[in-house]
Amino acid sequence: LSLVLLTAALARELGLQVTYQLIATEGLWTREGGLLMHVAHVNIAIANERASPMARDSHETWVTIDFVPGVASVRAPSWRLDEKRILAMYLNNRAAEQLSSGRVDEAYWHARAALQTDAGYVDGLNTLAVVYLRHGQIAQAERVLRQVLVREPQHAHALDNLASVLERQGRAAEALAVRAELRRVQAIPPFHDYDQGLLAMAAGDYERARVLFERESRRPGLQFHELHLNLARVYWQLRDFERVREQLELDHEPSTSRAQQALYKAKLDQLRGTALH
Repeated sequence: LSLVLLTAALARELGLQVTYQLIATEGLWTREGGLLMHVAHVNIAIANERASPMARDSHETWVTIDFVPGVASVRAPSWRLDEKRILAMYLNNRAAEQLSSGRVDEAYWHARAALQTDAGYVDGLNTLAVVYLRHGQIAQAERVLRQVLVREPQHAHALDNLASVLERQGRAAEALAVRAELRRVQAIPPFHDYDQGLLAMAAGDYERARVLFERESRRPGLQFHELHLNLARVYWQLRDFERVREQLELDHEPSTSRAQQALYKAKLDQLRGTALH
């Protein structure tokens, strides 16, 4: 989103028209700092200011710029977004980053700014509820989550978060009803097999852990470094050293920070003679 917004600003300085597009994909699931996040895909289309009124529907006049090529087909359906929604998404992302780093107060101000920018952005409301939950403001979290569900009754994140809120309040029967609705909306939650694989690995059942981790790895739209790392651990226990190397290389390749790259390089180097820890 930072690159999309920067591109839009530069295009406008050059006198070009800009439109933001939300692309229909299954999205990307990731988990960081105890947060489960679903990431949508946005790109930008640019056209000359003097283009005809029909230019927005002409592939010859408009040029699409996508900073994550290959995520979606060029023929995938898309929806135009106005700039206030894009800005709200950016601010919401910043709130999620702050939450994953444990900076709850900073996350609150970014989540609040997202909703001030676009009051209709329900994902921003859900993030605000998580901020309240992390801050121990349970009643406020419940109030905001119910606002989300009034607008989008099948919002899976909000249902999951509301169930957690009710459980923390000791309202078990209500929580069970919400979780039943969540199962109807989302039969198999993201990372379900991964979490079960962790339990199997802790119990020393490495073959079952392998089956579960491999099944999770085939789930579309999953991005989670720890999955590759734990698959490598399982393969190590099963003495399948070639697959250990493959998993660590998969984990190292998409790492987005030098710290992550250093960590996974160190694990790869360990293959020369020591077990994975």
